[in-house]
Amino acid sequence: MQIKLGLSLLWRVIALQLAFTIIFFVLLKNTELMSNPEFMQLKPSVLTAGYGLFLLMTTFILKNGLVYVVLGHRLNKNRIFWKKFTLALSVLYLLISILNFAVANAASVEFWLQYKTFGPLVLLLFFCVTAPRYIERFNSSLHTAPSGQ
Repeated sequence: MQIKLGLSLLWRVIALQLAFTIIFFVLLKNTELMSNPEFMQLKPSVLTAGYGLFLLMTTFILKNGLVYVVLGHRLNKNRIFWKKFTLALSVLYLLISILNFAVANAASVEFWLQYKTFGPLVLLLFFCVTAPRYIERFNSSLHTAPSGQ
């Protein structure tokens, strides 16, 4: 059941990321960041950091967070789950951005290309499959904790 939920979350996250990426590139297509080849390895870091910050902003603006907007009502999860998932996802994207920057500066271009191609996807898949278990476990422990302590 957790894998099915994780894959359901994964396609929602990827759909949002794709939409954000298209908007990002359309808005920034004529800037130095996009036209200068020296910034090739910096683009994924800027993109993922921007997406992470955008997700973080939506946790404060939208009632259920941004991931819920993509047919999240069909998963029958409560508002607290969606807020925590979106918040944790934004932190993950910020960490992926930092990791990309570190790999781009410390490793060869060939290694960086391999990381850029597979690293974030593997991290995202692992996160989407494991995060719901911990969010639900934390929520259930809050509801079973004795009151007055």
